[in-house]
Amino acid sequence: MANKKAGNTPKISRDQVEAKRKGKRLRIGEDGRNILNVDLPEGYVGRWVNDTEDRIEHFQRRGYEVYKGKELSSYDGLVDSSDGVGSAMTKNVGKGTKAVFMVQRKDYYDEDFADKQKAIDEVERTILANDEDGRYGEVKLKN
Repeated sequence: MANKKAGNTPKISRDQVEAKRKGKRLRIGEDGRNILNVDLPEGYVGRWVNDTEDRIEHFQRRGYEVYKGKELSSYDGLVDSSDGVGSAMTKNVGKGTKAVFMVQRKDYYDEDFADKQKAIDEVERTILANDEDGRYGEVKLKN
C-alpha cells in the first residue's frame, strides 16, 4: 500500500467540482432558446394559463383553445390523463401547478385588447379632465 503524505492532494473548491461535473455554466438566455416560446398557427395568439380552479374553462368560454402542437382541442382539466388530453402542451410552474398553453384567434384577441384599451382610455380621460400645467387631480385642505 502506498503512503500518502498529508498535504500532497490538491484542494479543489465545491464550485470547481460542480463545474467539472456539469461542464461550462451557461448564463440565462445564453443558449438562445426560450422554453416558453411556441410555434403558433397563422392567425392565432397564445398564452400560458395555470391549471388552477376553473381557469382553463374560463379561458375556453372566452374563445381560447388548448394547443396540442399543430392541432387544437377541447380540454377537461386532466392534463396527465390517458385519454389523449395529456398531449396538451404543459409546463410545471411550481408548487404542483401546471400551466397549459392555450391559443385564441387573433381577431378575438384584437377585440378583447380594444375593449381593455377603451376602459383604460376612459380612466385616463377622467384623470386628465382637470389637467392644468401638467397637473391633475385636486387637493383640498380643511381646518
